[in-house]
Amino acid sequence: MSAAPDLQIWVYPEEIPLAGPVALARLVADLGFDGLSVALSYHQCQRVLPRYGVVRPGAAGGLQFRPDRDRYATLAPVPAPNAVGEDAIRALRRACDDVGIAFRVWLVVLDNEQLAGAHPEEAAQTLDGTPTLHALCPSRSSVRRYAAALVADVVDRFRPDALDLEASIYPRWNGYVAEIALDPTAPRLRRFTAQCVCGACSSLFEREGVDVAEAEAALRAAAGLPVGAVAEAIDGAATLAKIAAARDSGAARLLADVAGAAGDARLQLLAFGEPLDLMMQGLGSHVAQMVDTVLIGLGDAGGAALGAALDLHLENRDPVRTAIGLNWTPARSGEAFSRDVADAVARGIAGLSMYNLSLLPTRGVEEVRAAMALLGAATTT
Repeated sequence: MSAAPDLQIWVYPEEIPLAGPVALARLVADLGFDGLSVALSYHQCQRVLPRYGVVRPGAAGGLQFRPDRDRYATLAPVPAPNAVGEDAIRALRRACDDVGIAFRVWLVVLDNEQLAGAHPEEAAQTLDGTPTLHALCPSRSSVRRYAAALVADVVDRFRPDALDLEASIYPRWNGYVAEIALDPTAPRLRRFTAQCVCGACSSLFEREGVDVAEAEAALRAAAGLPVGAVAEAIDGAATLAKIAAARDSGAARLLADVAGAAGDARLQLLAFGEPLDLMMQGLGSHVAQMVDTVLIGLGDAGGAALGAALDLHLENRDPVRTAIGLNWTPARSGEAFSRDVADAVARGIAGLSMYNLSLLPTRGVEEVRAAMALLGAATTT
């Protein structure tokens, strides 16, 4: 039988003052999770917290404490206007210790609208060379230094048991903003126009033996209309594979710096998308070696769809180092959720992360409680 997976649940920092740090940690433990992961840097969003009857805007950059400015160079984060502050985070850390669960930190590392907007020269670009204004490019040495400084700042302050690293490889299509198009964009267009070929990425390609002009032509052809003509006579599969390998090498350099800054904290890379999306973002063997686990976000997939997605993602990956993220939805009962998790555990996943305690209504909390109880009974018999 496979080793029992780590079971954690994500939380938003606004819940610390709303619930109180002790009550929040106790709730996570009572639900049957081994730990919680609190978001300390995040992209812009609007968060609906139903158990508290509030809606809380998340500011661009979303840093939840005042950073040590001396650690950073040009790229330096700023605290969100509604940051909960260091004292609240430390109180949650102590409460986790007291109830015996792991305290983890969830960092959205490179998706930072505040920094990318203020420093467009450091931002990743879309395929046509336009700065994204939401994501920093990991090919840039200044961005690698920023990522390592952010991790060192968090680790030195809060001593987390682990770090969940979101947006720490090459960016995907910006899904945080409204898409304005009369003809809805196809998945292939989103996938390949999100590819950055900035000066730093071009230098990376050249070092890795990828012809830059050939790479741009292959990406345009793969994107299809209106970026590239569907009938373009180009067989880009081999070139796309070379681009993905170069991305893997570039992202691994950033994660090596991050690992050096993380000390003893375990690292979990959060990855979202289909296998081809992840490959084009740089998730390959070099990146996987830099972290303890790779978490694949599977959202609300369940039943046969969940099994099929797991099979795709685990096909070319060592399953004992792969974790998954799942969402509760009103359509998924506690029993169904338990069956889905049990199926994933049977396939040898290393961990499960539940999204998201702060977003759960009271009914959702009880469904998750029932699912975790059923899962606990199944894994101890």
